[in-house]
Amino acid sequence: MGSPDHRWTEADHSRPGIHLRFRYCPITSVSDKHRITIVGVGDDGYPGLTRQARESIQTATTIYGSASLISQFPELAQEKTVLSSDLDLMAEELRTAPAGSVLLASGDPLFYGMARFLCDRLGKDAFEVIPHVSSMQLAFARVKESWEEAYLANVANQTIERIVERVRTSEKVGLFTTAEKIGRAHV
Repeated sequence: MGSPDHRWTEADHSRPGIHLRFRYCPITSVSDKHRITIVGVGDDGYPGLTRQARESIQTATTIYGSASLISQFPELAQEKTVLSSDLDLMAEELRTAPAGSVLLASGDPLFYGMARFLCDRLGKDAFEVIPHVSSMQLAFARVKESWEEAYLANVANQTIERIVERVRTSEKVGLFTTAEKIGRAHV
């Protein structure tokens, strides 16, 4: 199924009776030794991280991330590299990252975050992802609403017409906004 570069693989989840099917994308441009851990960081910074996330950061060879995220960890002695917000440039820089590197990301890096793009570009096996609570989860928790059936979208990667069409037929909506395309005041 799919292109010759991809194959479907089945795997058992840790719970009995649950069977998952996922697409496995082999690494084509990053060797196995260049494993990078993407650590999601919340607004609460270091104190809000899990033990696994803290240990990954403390033992990292190099720390990558945005200037604002890296500034939350001034006490770390590792080399720190501020990455461009341009995802193509970020992927190119991470392609040569040393083994044991950590990439700091906001919230859940796989929920409208950078991890999906990087896994597609550099291969899933190049990364381990340790998520934090996403800002969308926090927003729904603050208003004490379930987000199970909500329409969730990012205005940066969809047309406003498509979003408006879906919003009109949804009871609950969660939107990630961006000042470059359409800010929250316009929503």
